[in-house]
Amino acid sequence: MGKNTALIILCFLFTKFISLGQSSKTDSLLGLLQNEMVDTTRIDILNELGNELILKSQKESQDYYIEARQKSIDVNDTIRIVTSLIGLCDVYSMNGEYKRALEYITEAMNYAYNNYDLLATCHSRLAIEYYNLGKDEESIKHDRLALHYDMLLKDSFKIAYDLHNIGTYFLGTEHNDSATCYYKKSNEYIKNIDDELTAYNNSRIGFAHSHAKEYDTAINYHLLALERFERDSSLYEMAMEETYLANLQSLKNNYTKTREHIDNAKKYSYDLNNHALIKTVHHLYYELYNNQKNYEKALEHTLLKQAYGDSIEKKNQENIIERLRTEQSYGEQQRTLESTEKSNKELASKQQKLLILSISTIILLIICIVVLIENRLKQIKNKELLVQVNQINDYQKKLLSIIGHDLRDSVGNMKNFTELMHYNLLENKSINQMVTKFVPMVNSTYDLLNNLLFWSKNNSNHFTPQYESVSNLKLITETIKHVDHLAKAKEIEIVEMVDEAFLECDKNMMLTILRNLLTNAIKFSYPNSKIHIGSNAVENMILFSICDHGVGMTNEQITKVLSEDINERSKGTAGEHGSGLGLSLCFSFVKKHNGQISAVSSPGKGSTFYLHLPLSKHQKIDSKNVERPVACWIKKHILK
Repeated sequence: MGKNTALIILCFLFTKFISLGQSSKTDSLLGLLQNEMVDTTRIDILNELGNELILKSQKESQDYYIEARQKSIDVNDTIRIVTSLIGLCDVYSMNGEYKRALEYITEAMNYAYNNYDLLATCHSRLAIEYYNLGKDEESIKHDRLALHYDMLLKDSFKIAYDLHNIGTYFLGTEHNDSATCYYKKSNEYIKNIDDELTAYNNSRIGFAHSHAKEYDTAINYHLLALERFERDSSLYEMAMEETYLANLQSLKNNYTKTREHIDNAKKYSYDLNNHALIKTVHHLYYELYNNQKNYEKALEHTLLKQAYGDSIEKKNQENIIERLRTEQSYGEQQRTLESTEKSNKELASKQQKLLILSISTIILLIICIVVLIENRLKQIKNKELLVQVNQINDYQKKLLSIIGHDLRDSVGNMKNFTELMHYNLLENKSINQMVTKFVPMVNSTYDLLNNLLFWSKNNSNHFTPQYESVSNLKLITETIKHVDHLAKAKEIEIVEMVDEAFLECDKNMMLTILRNLLTNAIKFSYPNSKIHIGSNAVENMILFSICDHGVGMTNEQITKVLSEDINERSKGTAGEHGSGLGLSLCFSFVKKHNGQISAVSSPGKGSTFYLHLPLSKHQKIDSKNVERPVACWIKKHILK
């Protein structure tokens, strides 16, 4: 399945490339660049040139995308910056440099800030790159996030592709019923029933029924896909569907139909001069004649299959024939040797005794190795326990340092203030000024004590979540009410964007998580700014997001914040103090709910923290190996 899908993607791009008349279009675009024009028009032409040349000259394509990105940054055009970054991602991805491709799409995510359309595009592209890198859990997570944003945008076409991607994930894990459900749902979202995606959906549904050994149903869906591809004369897809149908008919022992489909596949493959397809066709012929016991014909197609396979590897035809002859000679020698060995029973008996002795020796050796491994594992486990003890000691030292520093400052200031009050050494005006300064200090101390209380409970073996059904709207309302005085003190407006949904959670833990995240957002926001807090359900997940427009973070700072350790204290934009304990507590509570915390940020532009939780306490988000549908549709259909 994986190799077939990759070939489909490559041929899809190739046929589209040819149908557009690439050479003439490229010349026209290059001619336009010689004229005077506004910057945005020039950027669009550069991006289009990158798109046109991506299959012909990746170096030229890369250069045009780089130039488009720089000019887009100069005019501060976010959409065109993202377009050029996705183009660069495509160039490196097609060249197999997936890590470099991931760097560019991650950079695009920073520019897609608060734009649902761009976020959906970037999450879809991230899903592809994580899949290419073998990180399937990250891949399916971004597929679902892309679907979430496309659902908010109500973009039926993009939703259809997202559903196709998720369906292909289930197909790859052999959850055939779930895969079929997603493909059919994808078809429902396609307004134009003649769109090519319907053909790919029907083909994948055919695979699902084939896995379930429902061959007649599978054949019907592959025929629907073939009919759609024939309308566009898509020879590659037509050839592939004919091979699928040939395999299905062979499983039904319908050799007449099998031969018809193979003949059709052969015609399309030779028209395309695609040696990989031709090799597949001759393999199907071999299986057909072999099943019919026509060994002479089977051998003929075996040789042809081998010849085309070697031609794909760029070997000389004469060397292919010579190697085949050598292999045939070698086969004859092997048969002669086997005949000699069979006639020599005494030698075989000695070999058997030697084998028994060897096996006995190997068993003893394995026992020794197992004992050594067990001892080694015990040593490693002891070392790990020692590391854990040292980590706990460091953790407690850091915690005591935080408590000693923050409480000493707060209590010391309060002590000095009360002594001055006691001896009547302050005027009313001075008292008011000092009380005003003490308010944020007292709030910070209160939050520290509150977090310490939860932290001490959290480190108890008996502190487990008490699940109940809670409204996300109610959680956010109570959280805002708790920190509203902090926001008003900095004249910060908190904006709610909530689609009400219910989840099973420990209410107090959730309030602690949201309160700490929102308090941090206020702390690092500039006065007279806005903070957006939102939440909505996406399939089996519920997503919370808190977005500020404050100081932001670098990638290094994000990594440090998400390390789940107690972070160093840092002051807010108004000099607010923090213990660094809040985020560590949030990570612990989120783990108890089988959730995740992630963040996206850019220095000077603010930060967004995402909280992903399952709707049910029993649910976990999992992902397996999954095939990816047409990879480059994003650039073509979204960022026009």
